[in-house]
Amino acid sequence: MWALGAYIAKKSGDQEKYISQARNWLDDGGYLEFPKPEVWGKHPAEYCETQWKSTARSWAWSGRWMPHDGPMPGEHGCLMPSRFLPYVEEQRAEAKASRERVAAIQAECRRVPVPSSVASPIYEEDEQDVPF
Repeated sequence: MWALGAYIAKKSGDQEKYISQARNWLDDGGYLEFPKPEVWGKHPAEYCETQWKSTARSWAWSGRWMPHDGPMPGEHGCLMPSRFLPYVEEQRAEAKASRERVAAIQAECRRVPVPSSVASPIYEEDEQDVPF
């Protein structure tokens, strides 16, 4: 409803009439006089090399295809050039390796004992005295 917002801004002095006028204005196509804002930037058909690489990287790392990029590869009407598919596979392999490195570091951190000066002691008798 970008057009309605533009209309209200244009007619801000006519507060008492703008609701019925907005309906007429929309019915008559008056919104066409205002340029439609680009919500996500360019249409996928206008993407340059850098934008497609960014789209491919994002898809590979997150596993989610964004609707504003058009139909995803493999679907009818996909706009992503097929030359980016090997790049997607490279990025997926890199993302998988990165997640494995992070998991290994996290596992190693769990094995390292916490010094007693940092750890808070837990006493069995305190657990028995809890009223709930």
